[in-house]
Amino acid sequence: MQKAGVVISVERNVAKVEIQKHSSCSNCSACKLGDENSSLVAEVYNQIGAKVGQTVYIDMESKQVLSAAFIVYIIPLFSLLAGIMLASTILNTIGIMKNADIYSAIVGFFMMTASFVIIRLKDKKFKSSGKYLPMITEVVNDGEGPY
Repeated sequence: MQKAGVVISVERNVAKVEIQKHSSCSNCSACKLGDENSSLVAEVYNQIGAKVGQTVYIDMESKQVLSAAFIVYIIPLFSLLAGIMLASTILNTIGIMKNADIYSAIVGFFMMTASFVIIRLKDKKFKSSGKYLPMITEVVNDGEGPY
């Protein structure tokens, strides 16, 4: 996945890059890049020493994109389902049948929320590892011209 953007700040080996919407974004509303004149600021690993104002290409391997998506979407979904099944099994075992579905749903949502909290707490570790950060692969030009 390769995108172009303009470096807006640099701190050590991490740069913030403003990515403008792509022409294919105009018909999509998956993120705010589909809006007119929208941009997204992303933190990227700056291994080549890009400077503020330079237009750069950023890239992230598909394997890491899929891995990050798994962490953010699939783990909470599994936590939700596991909580529902676990609570339902326990409630049936101890003989609580009245409102068992509601209690199971509550436990499932609690476990899903807990998984989101854990992921958020581990966010700094994920960022510091650099594994889930896209990286600057090439400097296109030194000005803020179009990319």
